[in-house]
Amino acid sequence: SKAGLPPSPTVDTLQRLAELRTKQKDHLAAAATYEQILQIARSSWYRPLILSRLAASYEAAGNPAKAQDAYLSVVFDYPQSDPAASSLQALDKLGARVDTFQRATVLFNAEQYEQAIAAWRGYVDATTIGDGTAWAHYYIGLSYQRQDDCAQAITEFDTLVKRYPKGPILAEARLAKARCLGSQGKAAAANAEYLSTARVYTGTTQAERAYWEAGFGLYRAGNVTGAISVWEEFLAAYPRSDYRARSLFWDGKSLLAQSRTVEARKRLAEASLEQPPGHYAQRASELLAQMPPVAGTATAIPARSPVPGQEVTPTAATTPTIGAQDDRAVLEPWVNTWSSTAPPRAGAEDRLLAEPHFARAMELAAIGLGGDAATEFSAA
Repeated sequence: SKAGLPPSPTVDTLQRLAELRTKQKDHLAAAATYEQILQIARSSWYRPLILSRLAASYEAAGNPAKAQDAYLSVVFDYPQSDPAASSLQALDKLGARVDTFQRATVLFNAEQYEQAIAAWRGYVDATTIGDGTAWAHYYIGLSYQRQDDCAQAITEFDTLVKRYPKGPILAEARLAKARCLGSQGKAAAANAEYLSTARVYTGTTQAERAYWEAGFGLYRAGNVTGAISVWEEFLAAYPRSDYRARSLFWDGKSLLAQSRTVEARKRLAEASLEQPPGHYAQRASELLAQMPPVAGTATAIPARSPVPGQEVTPTAATTPTIGAQDDRAVLEPWVNTWSSTAPPRAGAEDRLLAEPHFARAMELAAIGLGGDAATEFSAA
């Protein structure tokens, strides 16, 4: 059964009963059955579906007031759901008044971008300048961006930054602008925007993401030296970031491309020991295993605690070295020991997210390599 539904067949049975009553044109009885389902079901994907069917049943039964209430619940409580757009259309047919911002939100989530832009423009024109209008400008910009009109999107993001210098969405808007500049082939301008965002909004998730995207953008553009510089700055400033493992890996790979083997080995070793172990730790270990040992060199790898937030003081007993000896033989037992202390990941969804092919596919999709991502998804 789906997440959020009870393990018993109650909901499925009630849904089949409601559908039967609808076929029999007993719409009030169908509505009553859908009401029963709503008393049981809690899933955020299932409730809007049942609410929309409840609304349709009330509408067919000649009770537009109750139909309107159910449709409004879909639009306001579940604007990202599949039934939201059709519920909005039904409300328009019923002559119901829908908040302009909420209308625009539903249209945006339904990928009806031109209509969403018109709705948000109307909202901005009719509303006092504030946080709501700042968000409206942001989503107008995203709507243009998703239609590949980056020139207009950048204009909108610049308007937001100028009008709302302390708005709640400035960092996100600047990140979106940087992505637009990158898609226009303006690598230097994109990099400047990313780094400016990272340095202005220090300590935020957006700053961490800006550093990562700046580095990877430079790497893809062939500016490996620039990418290394960005990742080194980021790694020094954010020792506990969610973007740390991937930055360590790509920094190491970039250093390796420049034949800076000792530095590359150190970064890849750090990546391989990131906790909890994941996609980039595995890739770093694989890359390390392919590298020949460096005679006469030993680089200490900082120990990381198996318990997040607790540091372990490096000692001769706990800190492996890389260099003169076979690095994989030294590292593997230690990594395996630490991996065994990580909390178990129960559940099919967590196992899928931890699956290397799936993780690699998500990374490829994020950087626009859809064909390669599809291949990895198939293998997952």
